[in-house]
Amino acid sequence: MPEPESHDEFLDRLNRGDLMEATDTMPDRYRQEVRRILRIHQATLVVLAAQEREWVVKAPRLQDKLELMSEIQKAMGHASLLNVLLQELPAHTLDFPIRYPEVLDVPLKHWEDVVLRHWFMAGGSLIVHGLALSGSYAPYARVLKRMVDEERLSFLLAQNWLLSYHAPRAPERFAHAFNRLWFPMLRFFGPPLLPGLITHQSWALTYHLRAKSNEALRQKFLAKFVPLSRELGFAIPDETLLYDAGTRQWQYRSLDWTHHPGSRRHLGRSDLGLPKDVESLKEVAVHEFRG
Repeated sequence: MPEPESHDEFLDRLNRGDLMEATDTMPDRYRQEVRRILRIHQATLVVLAAQEREWVVKAPRLQDKLELMSEIQKAMGHASLLNVLLQELPAHTLDFPIRYPEVLDVPLKHWEDVVLRHWFMAGGSLIVHGLALSGSYAPYARVLKRMVDEERLSFLLAQNWLLSYHAPRAPERFAHAFNRLWFPMLRFFGPPLLPGLITHQSWALTYHLRAKSNEALRQKFLAKFVPLSRELGFAIPDETLLYDAGTRQWQYRSLDWTHHPGSRRHLGRSDLGLPKDVESLKEVAVHEFRG
C-alpha cells in the first residue's frame, strides 16, 4: 500500500499545475477552503437575488422588470450550480462560518441604488472570478467559465440601465448612491495580506485557488472604475485618491476593517451547504420565479 501523500507533496503537485477533482484525495484544509469559497459565492448570489426580487414590481419600466427578473433567475441558477459542487465535495470537518459582502447591507432606497449596486457588483465579480479561472479546483474553474460569460452580460445590462437613467432622470440620487456604495465596494475584495498572519486569503493563494491577493483585485477594480465613473460624471468621494505612476498603484483613503457588519456577519450552517436563513431566501425566490 503506498504511503499517504504529505501536505508538502500535495503543495508540490499544485505548484506544478496539477488540478484537483472532487474525487481526488486532498488535505482537509484544502477541502475546507474550497467549500468556504463556494459557500460564500453561493450565499452572495442568493442574498443578492432575494434583495433584488423586491424591486421587480418597483422597477420603472416593463423592460426593466423583465431584465431584473432575468438577472435574479441567472443568480439563482448560478447558486444551484454551486450547490451541486458542494454536494460533490462533502465536508469532512466542520465548515467555517461564512459571510457575505458588506455592500449587500447597504439599504436599497431607490431604483438608482439597485442599478448602481448591480453595476458595481457585476464589475467586481468579473474581476474576482475572471482571475480565478485558472484555480486548482477544476470543477469550480469549469463552472466559473460559464458564469464569467454571463457576468459580462450582467455588467453591460447594468451599464445600460445607468446610461438610461443617470443623466435624464435623477443624477442626485445616483450621486448619493455612489457615495454610499463606494467604500463598501472597495471592502468587497477583503482586507490586505498582513506579514506573518495566516488567513483564508493566504491559504487560498498557497493552494492556487486564486491567482491574486485581495489588494491586487482592489487595484484592478480601481483601475477600471475610477476612470469609468469619472467619465459618467461621478465624483469619487475620496479626496486622497490618486494614481502613483511610480508604483503603478492607486492610493486611497485607509479602509476601516474593524466595523463593517455585513462582511463580519456569520451565517449558520446547514446540511446542504447553504446557510439556513439563505435557504429560506432561496425558497422564496424560487417560488416567486418558478414558471
